[in-house]
Amino acid sequence: MNYRFIFIAGLVLQAVLLAGSAATTLASDLPPWLRQASTASTPSYEKDVPAVVLYNEHQVSITSDGTLVSVENYAVKLLNNDGRNFAIARALYLVSSGKVRDISGWLIRPDGSFKEYEKKSVLDMISDPDDVYNEYRLKIIDASKEVDTGFVFGYTVTTEEPPLFYQDDWRFQNRLPTLDSRYSLTLPAGWKASSITFNAPEVKPQINGTNYLWEMRNLPPIPPEPMSPAVVNLSPRVVINYQPPDASQSANRSFADWRDVSKWASSLYDPQVIVDDEVAAKARELSKCADRA
Repeated sequence: MNYRFIFIAGLVLQAVLLAGSAATTLASDLPPWLRQASTASTPSYEKDVPAVVLYNEHQVSITSDGTLVSVENYAVKLLNNDGRNFAIARALYLVSSGKVRDISGWLIRPDGSFKEYEKKSVLDMISDPDDVYNEYRLKIIDASKEVDTGFVFGYTVTTEEPPLFYQDDWRFQNRLPTLDSRYSLTLPAGWKASSITFNAPEVKPQINGTNYLWEMRNLPPIPPEPMSPAVVNLSPRVVINYQPPDASQSANRSFADWRDVSKWASSLYDPQVIVDDEVAAKARELSKCADRA
């Protein structure tokens, strides 16, 4: 009997079992939403559809001090090599007032193994390199060079910022087919929200106290066509308005109609058209030059 062969075979078997055990442990470390989304069965699409969004969630909450905190969970599966550019996580923030609390990404291979991107993988760059000055920046995790057909890329982005207006706009999809897309809003006690749906039948929220949830499932792809309307005019979306119980708290931040918008805009624009002595003198000076010309 070849005991050496048996011994080596035993070591190999043990390594395989340990690897399987480690893989199970690693998989359990994935966020539950991503682990569940990655196992979803996908319909058959045309060959030119590059990827399918498995899960697209946007969680928004208003804290007691008025800060808007957003959590975005997103998972996409590549259907062919043209889908590589969708394996990128982006977090946009305004330097003067916004903050990216966290950005995390995971790459799941068809065999079930996965890679978690470390913090050193995150790039921080200006949002538009062609601008001379721009206060917006991007944090990015780029997995586009490491993915292939059948891979799943997922990410979570958590941001915070003071809300400019008590209004938000949520597009349920871009051009890719989307299996599950949802927007949730958590408000302080006494606050209320309402919504308007565009490019689709009305999407009514599920309401539980001051928690609101808008959801759509199994959205087909929106194919690009020559001279077609922009995707924002084709994709289903909701615009959400929310306001506190005290109207004075929502001044210049919540608008019931265009009259409210006009009042807000007038408070900004009207003072700028008042002609004082300095402006009048400059106008006369410029007018003299024009007369001589």
